[in-house]
Amino acid sequence: MSDDIEYIQVPRSNYSVKGHKENISFLTNSFFKNSLHHAYIFSGDKGVGKATFAYAFSRKLLSNDKSKDFDDFNNDKVNKLIEANSHPDLLVIEPEENNKNSFISVKQIRKCSQFFSQTSSMNK
Repeated sequence: MSDDIEYIQVPRSNYSVKGHKENISFLTNSFFKNSLHHAYIFSGDKGVGKATFAYAFSRKLLSNDKSKDFDDFNNDKVNKLIEANSHPDLLVIEPEENNKNSFISVKQIRKCSQFFSQTSSMNK
């Protein structure tokens, strides 16, 4: 392994959100006004921090954290569950590792309807 390769942190365990000030402002204001939408799509070039931002937003929502700071996560239980990809109120759909074309399968999407029919386990 080369020493030149920079360590890339998995978005699920990366707590440092760089940039995205407008997105953070929009979502936190929506959160405080209780006007969040049922879904958001994060799009953009690879490596700009979409997944890191999405996980940070998930941490804020699932811990009911009312601070506007996306670098301060005050609920260790929620943080650990998200890092372990085992939070019962969070469903992450990503391309399967063995899928060389980076597609999300129909089987994965079918899990969504089951998940959406459940009520929250840990929070409102």
